[in-house]
Amino acid sequence: PAVPGRLELLKTVGNLLAEELVEGGAEVCESSSDGAVPLIPTGPGVRILDVGVGASAVYPLIGTAQFGWSFVGVDVDEEALRYATHNLRASAEKCR
Repeated sequence: PAVPGRLELLKTVGNLLAEELVEGGAEVCESSSDGAVPLIPTGPGVRILDVGVGASAVYPLIGTAQFGWSFVGVDVDEEALRYATHNLRASAEKCR
């Protein structure tokens, strides 16, 4: 999917994580006129495994930028991992 679709997928993952936390007894909700709304967990304590990360590392780039999540990316293609590492480092330098 295009980048907006990938962000939506990560939001869905975040919503699923929030639901699991709420069911486990954690308080991760904000109130709204419709009742309690689970908040997407943020920060490096949320760790995601991206199997088949690819050269673009798009999910780690978006997930880190939007939610502050930590990612571990794996791929069978060593060249893709080299490009992914380069892309992630370049992105981190731009964000400083």
